[in-house]
Amino acid sequence: KYQISSVRPFALLEKVEPTASSGSESAQSRIFFRLAKVAYEKRFTADPVATALDFVEYNRCVYRRSCRASVKLINAFVDAMSPSDSSSRRVPLKEISLRFPLEEILATILVDGKHKELGKRVLEGYVWLSSQKYSIGSSKPRGPELLAGTLDGVCNKIGWNLLGDVLVESVEKLCEFDNTHYALQLMERIARLSSFGEASQCTLVRVRLAKLTSKKMLNIDRFRSTPVSTAKLFLTQYKQLEKDSSNKQFCSELLNSFVDIMSPLDIKNRKVPNSQITQAFPLKDILGLLVDGGHMQLGKRVLEGYVWLSSQQVPCYVSGGPTLLDTADASLVSMCEALGWNELENVLVESVEMLCKYRSTEKAVLLVDKISAASEGHRLGICSKMAKIACDKMIEELRETRQYSSAQRLSLYKKLLW
Repeated sequence: KYQISSVRPFALLEKVEPTASSGSESAQSRIFFRLAKVAYEKRFTADPVATALDFVEYNRCVYRRSCRASVKLINAFVDAMSPSDSSSRRVPLKEISLRFPLEEILATILVDGKHKELGKRVLEGYVWLSSQKYSIGSSKPRGPELLAGTLDGVCNKIGWNLLGDVLVESVEKLCEFDNTHYALQLMERIARLSSFGEASQCTLVRVRLAKLTSKKMLNIDRFRSTPVSTAKLFLTQYKQLEKDSSNKQFCSELLNSFVDIMSPLDIKNRKVPNSQITQAFPLKDILGLLVDGGHMQLGKRVLEGYVWLSSQQVPCYVSGGPTLLDTADASLVSMCEALGWNELENVLVESVEMLCKYRSTEKAVLLVDKISAASEGHRLGICSKMAKIACDKMIEELRETRQYSSAQRLSLYKKLLW
């Protein structure tokens, strides 16, 4: 009550610790439990991190002497950290920092494979505590950042059926506080661990998380900030959801939503990203997904969006233009064959122009070479136009550099001429 920090809060508790021979219902055991309950409740409210560290250390010693006393101690601590009645929760004076020993607490509680409900309550309490605003500490909650590093061995011990709601709420809180790095880290860990768990329960959790993050994290602001990771997130979530036919409508909405973000129908709504579309952007996978699903018009819009986005100048980065197009040549040809080559003429010609503009002439030549096989009709005319643009640029660069005997350049000329 009086927060006398110079006195160890559990000194009296240690004095009345029951022995291994003491009965679980003996007077000594009951007194020990009541003292532990009061000590942890008062101390946890004052300093949760210090209290948790002390609990882990003290319980380790108690467990060696008496399993019964250890169980009493665990229950007292869990009641303090995560009361059964949620209305009894109290925000501590100090925040739950990254020093909080969550992993050690869970290992202590689940040491013999029992006490699953207590383990679940600890996680529920941690998620709630890490989402509160404290009078001492950081000004803004950051959510359950420690969770991703503590799940190994925990999910299968507690059970995916018990943890589903806790895991979904954890990701939701991290998204709510714009802590997307830890949200993605947690989702990746859940996906990896769930591959070894009970199939039906794990799939249900993954689907719930996929729907949640699709709504929370796939938006124009996040795409502008981190286009590469947002595109990868879209692919991961879509592939997870499409496995279940009951998600067909949601998948269709998700697909259209992502394309709208990457390539708005009204080009006036296009926005330059804050970071560059790098070589890690999954263009080949996105176009492959759209082509395999027969979404050719959406594929065309993604292509147009990529060419525009990759040709924008972003601070601290020199654009090279749409340098990934030659890696997606199979999908490009499939779209052109389905929609007609004249339908994609403008974007194909523009892509070569942008590659040449930003001195990625070799990539322009490789693109022409890959899509020009067996050319005839509209395809022949478009490929010829693209080849001429690349050839003109190469001659211009040759006059500037005067590297007439470059073996690499000669091979590129051959690709254009034959």
